[in-house]
Amino acid sequence: MRALLRRPEKLCEDSIQHGSLVLDSTAHRLFQDGQVVELFPKEFALLEFLMRHPNQVFSLEALQERVWPTTSETSPDAIRIHIARLRAKLKSSAGKSFIRTAFKAGYMFDSQAMDEP
Repeated sequence: MRALLRRPEKLCEDSIQHGSLVLDSTAHRLFQDGQVVELFPKEFALLEFLMRHPNQVFSLEALQERVWPTTSETSPDAIRIHIARLRAKLKSSAGKSFIRTAFKAGYMFDSQAMDEP
């Protein structure tokens, strides 16, 4: 309990908003432009992690460690599939993806994707 109280308030928020995306972690729902976007549980967990750490690049191994349980034997290909599904479901109004690939480094949630024309 003390550890939770020491966390910054930003990490304890129930909802995260970046532009047109609003992720409600309590209700396990994602809204884009006011519309509900249906996500599978792992897609939701992956997106929540990336949205809580915008503009930070995470390798496949880092995502596996942070999003999947330690007993899980998730392959890098499975993570790539989840990323591809998220990209297909989420596009900015300009048609850009919120999730970007950093060449040979990993993936990141691009909070500026909403602002670009």
